[in-house]
Amino acid sequence: MKAPVVVVVAALLASSACEIAQPFEGPKFGIGEGLLGDPQDAPYIVAATFIELKDEPGVGERFDRQVDLIVAAQDEVPGFVGRSLRKEFGGRKAWTMSAYENEEAMIEFVGTDAHLDAIDIAQELASDARVTHWEVDAKDLPPSWEEAKARLDTDGLSLYGN
Repeated sequence: MKAPVVVVVAALLASSACEIAQPFEGPKFGIGEGLLGDPQDAPYIVAATFIELKDEPGVGERFDRQVDLIVAAQDEVPGFVGRSLRKEFGGRKAWTMSAYENEEAMIEFVGTDAHLDAIDIAQELASDARVTHWEVDAKDLPPSWEEAKARLDTDGLSLYGN
């Protein structure tokens, strides 16, 4: 009798827009610990991105490889606090949320080879992509995914000009 239950659960997951997110963590933010060290008085910068991948063979694998390169580059940036990645289960939508000690640290990451390469190949991989950033106080790190997605919907700059 377990087989029908498994089939029903799998069918429900496949037919819904279920999303899976990694916990927010990084070199300066621990899971269950929050900010590591003393919080700064100045606001932190949070950046969020959204991407909808094209429905073409191999796109998902190329995207996942690029994300791995970006994560490695991000971890090397002084002033990088932490991140969470979110993905639609069995779908083509993905989000990122990252925090930095200041705008200079965020700009340093944006200028890394891995990030510049990702921007270059985004139009090959994506049918839609948006980005935004805003300031938060230490007590508000990390923002909720609901807030990040709402900001992307209202303030997100489209990489395609729409």
